[in-house]
Amino acid sequence: MSMFKRAAHWGEAENPLKTFLAGQMESFASGFFMLSPLFLGCGISLYFGLSAEPDPTYIISLIVFLAMLLAVTGFYKYKYARHQVSFILISALMVSACGFGLAQLRTHSVDTIFLEKHDRYAVVKGVIDKIETSDSGSKAVIKVQEVENLERSDTPHYIQMTFRSDEGLEPGQTISFGANIKPPAGPAIPGDFSFKRYSYFKNIGAIGFAYGQPEILQEPQNRKLFTVLEQLRRNMSAKVLESSDVQVSAVMTALLTGQRAAIDDASWGAFRESGLAHMLAISGLHVGLFSGFVFFISRFLMACVPYLALNWPIKKIAAFAGIMAAIFYTVFVGAGTPSVRAMMMTVIAFFAIMADRSPVSLRLVSFAALVLLIWKPENLTTVSFQMSFSAVLALVLFYEALRPKITRWYSHAGLIRKSMLYFGGICATTMIATIATAPFALYHFNALAKYGLLANVLAMPILSFVVMPSAVLTFLLAPFNLEWLALKPMSWGTGLIIDIAKNVASLPNATFSISQMPFSAFLILIMSIFSLFALKGFFRFLCVPLFAVFMALVISHQTPQLLVSSTGKLVGVHDNKTLYVSSKIKERFVRSQWMEQLNVTGKEVQTFPAIGCEKNICCDMSACHIKLSNGERVSYLRQKYALSEDCSNPDVDYVIAPFGLRQKSCTDKKLIGYWQLKQGGSHSISLERGAIVLKKAVNQDKKRPWQ
Repeated sequence: MSMFKRAAHWGEAENPLKTFLAGQMESFASGFFMLSPLFLGCGISLYFGLSAEPDPTYIISLIVFLAMLLAVTGFYKYKYARHQVSFILISALMVSACGFGLAQLRTHSVDTIFLEKHDRYAVVKGVIDKIETSDSGSKAVIKVQEVENLERSDTPHYIQMTFRSDEGLEPGQTISFGANIKPPAGPAIPGDFSFKRYSYFKNIGAIGFAYGQPEILQEPQNRKLFTVLEQLRRNMSAKVLESSDVQVSAVMTALLTGQRAAIDDASWGAFRESGLAHMLAISGLHVGLFSGFVFFISRFLMACVPYLALNWPIKKIAAFAGIMAAIFYTVFVGAGTPSVRAMMMTVIAFFAIMADRSPVSLRLVSFAALVLLIWKPENLTTVSFQMSFSAVLALVLFYEALRPKITRWYSHAGLIRKSMLYFGGICATTMIATIATAPFALYHFNALAKYGLLANVLAMPILSFVVMPSAVLTFLLAPFNLEWLALKPMSWGTGLIIDIAKNVASLPNATFSISQMPFSAFLILIMSIFSLFALKGFFRFLCVPLFAVFMALVISHQTPQLLVSSTGKLVGVHDNKTLYVSSKIKERFVRSQWMEQLNVTGKEVQTFPAIGCEKNICCDMSACHIKLSNGERVSYLRQKYALSEDCSNPDVDYVIAPFGLRQKSCTDKKLIGYWQLKQGGSHSISLERGAIVLKKAVNQDKKRPWQ
């Protein structure tokens, strides 16, 4: 009898698996808002990852269908408490579809006009929109009014110019100059970063350099707020550049105005290799320190007045001052994506203080990400967005988990304990931010600073207590022409940071570098890290199979064996150790990009032999013949007269040349010449799964708007 009772009770009990899954789904639903930027980002990344521009009617139809399905499942969910899982999953798909649609809408609303002809000389007339000064000249963004011998419908809206002679140039001036202009460059390697796509969303349709001193046709008229800000920024830069050593003043200018053109290559390299490069890019660190100093000093000064301390809500007034400081600093330094994100989060955090709420929250991070992705979906593709949000997300998760313990440790702590907690906080913050941003640093820059923790522990106190407080005082004293009082300690602190960066960068093997990982592996790695830190319960274990797939993709990835620049003037052959190039003089920037992507140093770069053979490359005066790992042969023509001989050679499979090649003259060969490169951009040849694969940067039949 007892056996039947136990069976009856087991039948009445809830299914353990069903209960477990229901709990996991409930946890997933409760955090849906915090996960919504992930779903929105999935749709955006899918749009930018496609090889062809999709028909807008498809995504509109999908959104309408999902909206109808969502309405039906929502009705059953709230009236009959059924289909809750379906409602959550369809909601996630709906947010992803909206992200896809927003990205496509944003792309077509920009409608940038690119210059068609390469290396075109023309007289340009336009208005200076932005200008940054360096030792070698100035870089400016020009709003174009007219380009010589170019129809208005074919004229770019903006061009980015380099001026060697720039005396008297200011934002808002109408100028005329002769220049060599060309469209922005595409990827140096198929699938690599495209400066052309970056320029498309900046509405920059051409780049180039000017000849001689530009002619100023008209001084600024009816100055707009943006022009006034540009002029104030330029004036501040001029004062700072005159106040100290060239290297120190260049870094100070970057911190005060966001203009980094004056920083030399040696300083950039030292900051990158030491792990301090984040100090040169205005982000949450700078906005937080700037507004935080204003908050604390305002509260301190008001607390010194007994009447104010006893009768006024000084903490809330100081929080409002911090909000104003964050907005001012963000606007003054140019309102880049990291600074806007930091400003939004800082403003909301100060509002939380004013409302007596906790200023640290995952909802705060999610809200900022949603606003930035909806405003400009292309933000998702920028390294600044990816690294800043990954660092903030990891730090918020870490400090939210340890908040009770930190509060307990800090309460009734003496000076020594507070100092230890501060030092430990810097170490922990640096380690967490470094780990969180490491995948992005490896993917975008192919390098990671080994001694980043050491450099940040030494430099962060100087930045926090000397440099950024001095920056606040500089802005306060500038209207009275007393900014030099604050620039002195700021230059001292900045000089110390530069010395730290150089000394750490000079340590043996200061950086860890790898060759370019495939984009698919990068996405799976991000998903793995996100599931580990952001998901809850059982979903967190999704990181294990995802990480296994990531490792498999990285191990199986093959770097290109042969590379061709978009002009055909530079050809490279990579044998997994050495990069052989057709020239070390031509296309130096492209060669540097190849070296970075293939993880090759300068000592591992060699030129093709002038005459003779070097491993699998044999050259004479007219051409070089290259043997690929699968036995196929490539001919790189140096002279046009070698074309007929190689086209008739049955051992040649590919013919590459910097001049035009016609298929009718080489009927049985695969050609990579001027016309093929003009349409397809840079080319690469790789060995994948035992077969040779020819890749192009641009698929002419499936061209995207920015290509």
